[in-house]
Amino acid sequence: MTTSTIIGDSQDKAEQPVVSSLPISVVAEADVIDKASAVNNEHLSGKKEGAMYVMKETTGGELIIIIADGSETTSKWYRQDDLTAVITPA
Repeated sequence: MTTSTIIGDSQDKAEQPVVSSLPISVVAEADVIDKASAVNNEHLSGKKEGAMYVMKETTGGELIIIIADGSETTSKWYRQDDLTAVITPA
């Protein structure tokens, strides 16, 4: 006598994914491009090489990770959705 298995008869134990959040501040694109904004002030925001924010675009509201190139008010921000796009506060 052969034993047949019905598909779906038994299931492996389901593993719950481990999810953790990395709290990153969301800043407006208008603040990122304005060298006078707090986002670009090292003493107010902690802007330095490697500092990271999530920028909310003015048009469309897309969220984009940006990384600072330095601590000066005009130091560039590198967009992580398009590595050729650089934001220089003016």
